[in-house]
Amino acid sequence: MLRLTLAALAFLAATHAAAADAPQPVEIRVWRADLDLTTEEGARILLRRLAGSAREACAHAESPLFPRARGYAHRCRRKVIEQALETLDEAEVTRTYAVLIARGGLAELTR
Repeated sequence: MLRLTLAALAFLAATHAAAADAPQPVEIRVWRADLDLTTEEGARILLRRLAGSAREACAHAESPLFPRARGYAHRCRRKVIEQALETLDEAEVTRTYAVLIARGGLAELTR
């Protein structure tokens, strides 16, 4: 199991105007033992799992009460995934992520 502790993002505090405490680290866990991360298929599956975990970790950033919440949540998810990739340090996963971002972002991971 890939266990990643990621620093919470400072801009997330802005989604909670009344929040006075500093953001806390976020921990996500993603199973990867069943994947061959040297292949594009394995990399895509891991990226989907990371995207799902990032969506859960950043769920608090989405709120209809805050008009910019969607943008904060998107940046949070992207930052969580990028920090996970940095920690993971798997060339094919990083390359596949870069290709997906160049094609238009994280939407392809949620299909």
